[in-house]
Amino acid sequence: MESTMYNQLLMSPLFTGLTTGELTEILAHIHLDFNTYERNDVIVLQDDRCDRLTYVLRGKVKAEMIDPRHRFVLTEVFDKPFLIEAYNMYGMKQAYEHTYVIVEKTNTVSMTKQEFHSILMNYRIPRINAMNLLCAQIHRMQKMMRECEAETVERKIVQFLRHNALSCKGEKELKMKMEDLADYIKETRLNVSMALRRWNEAGLVEQQRGVIVIKDLGMLEK
Repeated sequence: MESTMYNQLLMSPLFTGLTTGELTEILAHIHLDFNTYERNDVIVLQDDRCDRLTYVLRGKVKAEMIDPRHRFVLTEVFDKPFLIEAYNMYGMKQAYEHTYVIVEKTNTVSMTKQEFHSILMNYRIPRINAMNLLCAQIHRMQKMMRECEAETVERKIVQFLRHNALSCKGEKELKMKMEDLADYIKETRLNVSMALRRWNEAGLVEQQRGVIVIKDLGMLEK
């Protein structure tokens, strides 16, 4: 295995905390699929069955989520290593919530759900890491449920984005009619338009016809 990929595996959310020797022992008993994707390749599609654990080692990927009512499409860009919806391997639906498309050449490593089970059953540190990942997702959802309704138009838009995004930071693209966004956040179309115009003048967003490009959601939070 390429040494760089080996080191990246040691820093992955599942294997962090393992020694090189412990990781070598695990890899001797399971099969990992290493893949290279080119621009515009699709890793998985929204609503595909989630039966593999996939870790993006390096590259640039966009995650696209189509609202179940088809009223908006939210796209996020990731250029750092991340796990693709590991939490969706379990539960009632067990399906991906996003489509993942390659922006720049990307390397991934994946394993089947059965191999993931084998690691969890036989190795303590990966089992604790997996529990921490699941708890972090639960805590994030609980925090959003406890949030008070935002008072300003700007805060309502940010809250809407955070509740639908995978990450509360980074670049986002929202394809949505202005009146639909206003309806979601219980505001007038005029108020939404004015808030977006203020952000646009501050260089925080770019508006195109039917598309809002958020340069960094974390900056809008501030």
